[in-house]
Amino acid sequence: MNKPVKYLKIEKKIFTSPLGKIGYIVIFVLLGAIFMSILDFILYGFIDNFYLTKFIFNGEMSFSRWFSLIYSQYSYSFLKILFFGIIFLFIAIYRSKTLNKIFSK
Repeated sequence: MNKPVKYLKIEKKIFTSPLGKIGYIVIFVLLGAIFMSILDFILYGFIDNFYLTKFIFNGEMSFSRWFSLIYSQYSYSFLKILFFGIIFLFIAIYRSKTLNKIFSK
């Protein structure tokens, strides 16, 4: 017995629009890369940063000062984004093949 494949309504809109399969893959990869960039920044701020103890535990620093220090010290890594983009590219290609089977019926 085959399980029914579930998909989001937005996936159907994008996939059946003039953008088609290629547009779906591009949007999926871009949204994934943006999401991973934001997640990387948040993880850097809360895990890798030594100013966190001054902000949360001691109260020596205000939130705006803490955020500006994190933002100024954060190094944007193109290699990380490229790596996540490649992962999301493979996921998007697999997902688009699945959606193509569904919507071609």
